[in-house]
Amino acid sequence: MGDCGDELFKELESTYCPPIDPALFVAIVSDFDLAIPTQVEQLRETLDVLNASAVEQENLPFDPTGTTNLRNSDVSGSLIGESSDDASSNFTSWPSLENYEQENGDSNSTSREAERIKGSKLAYTFLGMTTADKAQNLISMFPTITRLEAERILEDCHDNLSRSMDVLLNLAFIEETQIAREIPQQTPKEAAQDSQSSIPKSIDGFQAKENQNGGGQKSRKKKKQKQRRVDLASHAMNNTTNKWEAGKKDIEFLSSRACALQREKIASTYHENSMSLCATIRVLAQAHAPTDIHEIEDDPVLVTQVGELSHKYPGINPLTLSGLIRIANNEIPAADELADTLARRPDLTSVSNIISFVSSPVALGDEEENLAPTQQTDSASDFMDFNEAAAAANSHFAARSVALAQASQAARRARSNPLYGGASAYYRDVGNEQRQLAMRHLATASDRLVARQSTQYDLDLHGVTVANAIRIARERVQAWWDGLGDQKYVRGGGQHSHGGFNIVCGVGHHSLDRKSHIGPAVWNMLLKEGWRVELNRGSILLSSTRKPPHSKTSTKALIAAPTIPFFGAFFSSNRTPEQTTETMSPPNQRSEDEWRAVLNPEQFRILREKGTERAGTGEYDSHYPSKGVYNCAGCDAPLYTADHKFKSGCGWPAYFDSIPGAVTRHVDTTFGMKRTEIVCTNCGGHLGHVFEGEGYQTPTDERHCVNSVSLRFTEDASAAKNPRAKA
Repeated sequence: MGDCGDELFKELESTYCPPIDPALFVAIVSDFDLAIPTQVEQLRETLDVLNASAVEQENLPFDPTGTTNLRNSDVSGSLIGESSDDASSNFTSWPSLENYEQENGDSNSTSREAERIKGSKLAYTFLGMTTADKAQNLISMFPTITRLEAERILEDCHDNLSRSMDVLLNLAFIEETQIAREIPQQTPKEAAQDSQSSIPKSIDGFQAKENQNGGGQKSRKKKKQKQRRVDLASHAMNNTTNKWEAGKKDIEFLSSRACALQREKIASTYHENSMSLCATIRVLAQAHAPTDIHEIEDDPVLVTQVGELSHKYPGINPLTLSGLIRIANNEIPAADELADTLARRPDLTSVSNIISFVSSPVALGDEEENLAPTQQTDSASDFMDFNEAAAAANSHFAARSVALAQASQAARRARSNPLYGGASAYYRDVGNEQRQLAMRHLATASDRLVARQSTQYDLDLHGVTVANAIRIARERVQAWWDGLGDQKYVRGGGQHSHGGFNIVCGVGHHSLDRKSHIGPAVWNMLLKEGWRVELNRGSILLSSTRKPPHSKTSTKALIAAPTIPFFGAFFSSNRTPEQTTETMSPPNQRSEDEWRAVLNPEQFRILREKGTERAGTGEYDSHYPSKGVYNCAGCDAPLYTADHKFKSGCGWPAYFDSIPGAVTRHVDTTFGMKRTEIVCTNCGGHLGHVFEGEGYQTPTDERHCVNSVSLRFTEDASAAKNPRAKA
């Protein structure tokens, strides 16, 4: 652009700026060439039109409706040509003709005003419009509102469109201000109900009443915390994975790596193994693995490939690695990815995902369909090694602890709100389900551990629980006996012909209380089932002959045998005979069905399932007789006398001592705590726990915290003198 063009540019800028904005002026001029006269003429015409429009806009008053262009300039009394007072009067009166009629009683003036407005374009927009049309106009001007909100605002403003737009403009301004200040937004309905409590929508909403608070800084802090919780909840919902989407990804992963297999075969195997990726890879690899290690040695290429993978994944069997290579069509990178996935531990479900609210499934009449989930779970756990099964068991135990803690919390709140009773029952069911899954995986882990440390004729039960030790010992002993064949019928044979079967139980050095628990339990089981056994230090040796089951009298005599000092030395090195008695099974033993027949559901839950009654609800919490005996509710054996009871204020019956020999103590490590559990010596029923050093003014400085349901009071104190009379 030359000097002539610069002068013309400055001349045009001084002529049209203002009222035209300088930035707009520069943008328009840049589209024309000032050296060409015809384009200069076109530029002047464009600027003249914009200049006239800008001057007209400057002379117009403020119109919040944004409909100024719809007005007819030739209407009498137009806002453009009137004074400011008249303009203000007309502006406030034209949107609502009904208000105009109410304020002015003269019908002639009303009809004249109506005729004046009807002749203008404004009548097309406002006069004669229905509520639906006005709502549609509001929606077109404010797209963020719904039709229901538009109709409600029109109703609040008495069907006045102008006032409705004023309200929406104010709300839009407030909303933009809140966003600018980073304050959580509120709809008009939420603002009106800000002082009211929200209605709980589910079990998680039961805490809504606790979140209510007063005004001031606490109220603002609570609102911010509530907003953060909402954000975290939405983030957690967004991060929730879809089970079926994850299944599709797993099948796609296997199909792309296992090139030698069809996709349908992979998908079928994947669903048969409970949608477990590791279990599916292991099954497919074992199905295509060589039957003998010599088949690998015959192929030098396969030996090299398996050796490379074995060096990288020493925990996987070479036969399984060869199966992975085969299903990967001899592609080492694909087989390496499959082996890497197989070597990982299973992706255990988190506690927040285990405990979820789902509707109860429809009850099916077909028994096979009801058993299907259990069978699938068993098949998935069968392919776990010790580490995987132990990790799964720990995960389910943690979920059970969380569920029971939530059940206890809901039970406490149920005192003031009965709705929490349902929540407590739900969390108890979740805890029981997680316990069953945990015990199932714990049994699998115990089997893997015992199999790893045992031989054909020696069974090492170190590191497993008492219940699993009894189960494994029974199964292995029976399998050993069946495997002897005709040797068990040879006269004069027995231990001299095959050496017997040795069960290593240990002497109890690794127990928390330094007492043997597995040895006496396995010994009692073998005696009851009629096996001939010999005791050694820390082990039990079975001979080849099998005796008929003992009678009840002889069985009771054998159960009492551990009280003899030399017998206790077989399973302990530094315990008194009285301590060994506590590790043996109680004399009064019944099956689960027999206990259910003699106990009510609440007694069975507490005595046999180690439950706990709610604090302050027991029958004997505030019961302080002068004489009498508290017996066991399961076997009626005397446990405490009235003199042992004292007032502790803990919510359960409290005793500072018990009748000698009536109560047995065990170490309880549930819920991540180490406590001392007390049970009835006669029947093994759960009573409660013992706490020491709490500062009560009692002779023993102990508090036996006992459930009232576990007790039955009688005023006859003669049974306390002979504790074994009713046993």
